[in-house]
Amino acid sequence: RKRTRKKSADAEPSGALSLPIALGLAGAGVVLVVAALQLVPLPPSALGLVNPTLAEFQRFALAPLGLERWRPASMDPPATWVGLSRFLALITLALVTFEVARVPALRRALTAVLALSGVAVAVVGFGHWLAGAETLFGVHRFTAALNLITPFGNTNHLAAFLSLTATLALGLATSAKERDVMLGWGVAAAVCALGVVLSLSRGGILTFALTWGAAVGVLLMGRMGGFVRAVPLLVVGLVLILVTALALEPLLERLSTVATLEKLRATKVELWPMFWTGVLAHWRLGMGLNAFELGFPRFHTQQLDVTFTHPENIALQWAADLGLPAALLVAALSIAAWLTAFRGRGEDRLGRLVLLGLAGVVLHDLFDFSLALNGLGPAVAVCVGLGLAGPRAHRVPRVRALALGSGLLAVLALPNGFPSHRTSEAAMVYGTPAALQRTIALAIADRHPASWMPHSLMAHAAANQGDPAQALEWVNRLLFLRPGDARAHVAAGYALLRLGRTRWALAEFKQALAARDYTGLELALNAAAQSSDWGRLVVDSPEFVEVAYSRLRDRPDWARQCLTAAASVGGEATRAAALTLLATLEQQAGRPSHALVLLDQLADEHRGGTQTALLRAQVLGALGRTLEAKELLERMVVAAPYDVPIALALSRLLHNAGMVSEAREALQRVLPFVSLQNARASLYGELAGLFEAERSWAKAMEAYETAARLEPTTPGWHYRLATLHERGGAYHAAAEAVRAARRLEVTADGVAQADRWLGRLEQRPVGGH
Repeated sequence: RKRTRKKSADAEPSGALSLPIALGLAGAGVVLVVAALQLVPLPPSALGLVNPTLAEFQRFALAPLGLERWRPASMDPPATWVGLSRFLALITLALVTFEVARVPALRRALTAVLALSGVAVAVVGFGHWLAGAETLFGVHRFTAALNLITPFGNTNHLAAFLSLTATLALGLATSAKERDVMLGWGVAAAVCALGVVLSLSRGGILTFALTWGAAVGVLLMGRMGGFVRAVPLLVVGLVLILVTALALEPLLERLSTVATLEKLRATKVELWPMFWTGVLAHWRLGMGLNAFELGFPRFHTQQLDVTFTHPENIALQWAADLGLPAALLVAALSIAAWLTAFRGRGEDRLGRLVLLGLAGVVLHDLFDFSLALNGLGPAVAVCVGLGLAGPRAHRVPRVRALALGSGLLAVLALPNGFPSHRTSEAAMVYGTPAALQRTIALAIADRHPASWMPHSLMAHAAANQGDPAQALEWVNRLLFLRPGDARAHVAAGYALLRLGRTRWALAEFKQALAARDYTGLELALNAAAQSSDWGRLVVDSPEFVEVAYSRLRDRPDWARQCLTAAASVGGEATRAAALTLLATLEQQAGRPSHALVLLDQLADEHRGGTQTALLRAQVLGALGRTLEAKELLERMVVAAPYDVPIALALSRLLHNAGMVSEAREALQRVLPFVSLQNARASLYGELAGLFEAERSWAKAMEAYETAARLEPTTPGWHYRLATLHERGGAYHAAAEAVRAARRLEVTADGVAQADRWLGRLEQRPVGGH
């Protein structure tokens, strides 16, 4: 005790780090207070002040269902309980790390453990990469395409973790006293850095480069003299050169994904205004800690086929979770704590680089949500404890008590978060008795008020087999929570058809089709045909025109009516698609003159497409205007000499016109450029037919044999070869070809047909071998 109290020249002044610790604890306290307020049940009047969206939904939807009661302000209270428990656990981890890191040796050991964990993850990724593996340890296959397969199933998450551990390893290298230790940690830093680049995460690589650039600046300002002390800087420079050389080509490929304005619209930055709309609607107290997944769908207007669990931006994340005032306060306290701690590090290179690693993680989270995932969160909590702990022994009162209290509260809070909304929604399955299904739906809506899934399932169940009027009520509730839900409009369409409101049903189906949901298309097309009201259903979209035509192909009258409506009410692109398909129908019906009139109505910019030009050539050929068709196809061949459909169309046109040798030459020109075996087989079959037209029987047989070798499981080529042999009187060879085809037949009719052919051949006299 006397030794502990003795003041030495190297001892850190008492309370030197009290300010950053106090600021950090104040920021954590703000989060805890806001989360607690979000979980307190409020009367409707108070709820309307802090969360008007939830209060309005309670008046509109929950109260009529008998679910009116005092409710917490969180859009998903169980998720907020889980988020609160997780945050308390991370606080506990940071406080425990802070207390342990009072001992310099343990502080360095904890940093080394984190750095080595990054090395281990990177080595796992390198091993899978070099082995060409597609599954993790041969067991698990990730749904996303990953360049490095590691236990991190998300590229950005992996890059953020490795960037942090690389910076920690760099800090250990620069603060080491022995040359061997310094070089060892330099290699570890390089391994993690290489893992960042090979992850091909654009945001991760950028923030990593900025973090290490700042680290170099800090090290230079520390006046590192001598070659030995400069080794880490050399490692940094060599790593940056190496990783740039390795990653240049794949990085350029990744950057090409945002090379056009059209592709840029799909990037994360473009989604920020949409997320900001949701944040503004909950600016007072937020959607609830960890409640973004259920709180956001009301404002979801882009990429409707994606479920956003986080806004992928740390500023928007805090604002959505805590509200704008609390988020700004927490951000200010966090920045102040970081700056104060960074200034207090003095010559402590390791401490400064730990804090720079934390800054890099936060910078990365401006374009991602790695901090919300469990792989990075604990590592960041440990780094927070390390960053606040000084290089020399010091003591802050009541840290152990705070750690024990936050850990206990985390354990107590966690059970309140189960079952989650996903677990609860899984209890609702189709086929459940209606009464039980309604009971389950009401229980989910009461526990997870912003969950749209029970309203969706009840709407579809009622629309298909229940009360259609009740289905519309469920649809209205669903559209309040998720206005962009296309399936809601499908359910409304079903219900309105059952109520005899065909025109309204078509309008609902049209909204679903405009959102590219084609699940109700068959019923919608039937309803439009029965009511002859195609204009109320047609969507101004070339994609809709093509999908509708594919469904109506067997009903040419309905297809013609639908396409005519699309050509008259759609935009220029939709009109062009409709006219082209109408011309196809006319050509198939044997009316090429009508088809040509339709094609002539196309604007110039829509006449140059390959399919349209091929159709026009086919129509001209059917009208006997072979020369025009030939000139059109030859111009296309010059523009695309390796295009098989164009060459095939030209060959058939020339064949029909009696120019067999020219037709054969058109096919032979394109044949060397076809690599797919089935495509080559088809071309050889076409070529064999041309040889037959020229009465070159040997060449025709050779072409059919080549096709059979390319497609060894197709019996048709053997049958054609057998026909040629039989025609030439080689009945034994024909029988062998039929037997080869019979072995490939998979249907009883095919086998019976082959047997009849064989019987006929066996009765022929042997000859012509």
